[in-house]
Amino acid sequence: MKIIGFGKKNSIFWGYALSLLNVLVVYWAGGTTSVYPNFNYIPIAIVASTCGRRTGVIHALFTGILMGPLMPLHVSGAVMQPMASWMMRAGIYATIAWIIGFFAELNEKRSREMTDMLSRDHMTGFLNVNSLRSEDQVSAMRTGFVAITVRDYEAVMGFFGLSFSEDLVKEYARVLGKAVVGMDGVSIYRHHGMEFVVRVESASDERMKAVCDRLEFIHGSTIIIDDVPLYIESRMGVSVAKDNITLEMGLRSALLALRKA
Repeated sequence: MKIIGFGKKNSIFWGYALSLLNVLVVYWAGGTTSVYPNFNYIPIAIVASTCGRRTGVIHALFTGILMGPLMPLHVSGAVMQPMASWMMRAGIYATIAWIIGFFAELNEKRSREMTDMLSRDHMTGFLNVNSLRSEDQVSAMRTGFVAITVRDYEAVMGFFGLSFSEDLVKEYARVLGKAVVGMDGVSIYRHHGMEFVVRVESASDERMKAVCDRLEFIHGSTIIIDDVPLYIESRMGVSVAKDNITLEMGLRSALLALRKA
């Protein structure tokens, strides 16, 4: 698990390297009676905060053993440590690693939840268009966008009210999702109101036509909300992001084409 940007592989490498280096420092300083064993909290914190509890505790126990049975209490007098002493130190290292890893994982979980909340539309469960800005804007593949909406949906929402409108958006989203189900590389974003954008990866002419054909089946269908049948008259706008056209520009082009449809 990668908790922060330092990177799992880098943190493990530097964590173990610093622990091994500190063995030489502690021995050179005269043994574990010196202050230098406390330097081990640095690599322990690095590994636990970037790799989580499990990897952090394993590294902490490794570090504890390095400071353990083979490390003298006094180098000059060749006095070894009591077993209880180095085992207690290893246990403290492991406990601290577990605590740091626990809060690092908790922070990462909350961060993912916040990112998901900001990038997803809570009503439909689809991604929102703002989530597109966090992606690499230049794709090596052609990416197609099909913006789709219901003609005059603002008038319908204004007439029937908020609760009815929310049910209408949810039902229309369900119909859209069903229309493209089973198509690889196809995802749906909600813009606002009843405006949605279907994203198509590897957007060859054949794939774009296949997606548009499925979406056209929605046109002329009927949605029933609270026993009120509503005739669906769809409008669509299509664009493709390729070469130097960014994903956001491609999406905006599809929405612009939708306005003119």
